[in-house]
Amino acid sequence: MQMAKKDDWKTKEMPDEVDFFDLNKVLSIKEYEQLCYGLIPSQMEDKWFIYVENETIYFHRSWVGSCIYQVTIEKQSDRIILTRTVVNRNRDQYKFKDNAEDQRVLGYLIDRLLVGKNVPFPTNDPSIPEQTNYSKHNIVGYGRANTEE
Repeated sequence: MQMAKKDDWKTKEMPDEVDFFDLNKVLSIKEYEQLCYGLIPSQMEDKWFIYVENETIYFHRSWVGSCIYQVTIEKQSDRIILTRTVVNRNRDQYKFKDNAEDQRVLGYLIDRLLVGKNVPFPTNDPSIPEQTNYSKHNIVGYGRANTEE
């Protein structure tokens, strides 16, 4: 598996219009090692390009390269904490505007795409089956982990 680097994909810098929240997500050392591989899209339905650089995880939409999230990585002796998050609030690049929703989606992206956990997509309407959830497909695409082909 190839480790993603910034120059592996077309990327744009984070715009000036941003917001912040604390993710406070704890990872094991093994999960962190998996996360560091990032994610390089392999087909059109892979919606994210993700890489780690200088103790920050960068999440870019794959089609247009817009930077949507930047998450700070803090290393402790036996665990990793994902902390301060910068989120894109430029309405031309990203339509979400709710930090709580972004926190749920970002947690899913980390758990599913980077760590490879089989976790349910966060939704406000649990009556919608995940496999028919248009919102999930629009946000995540196929949702393949970086270890899946």
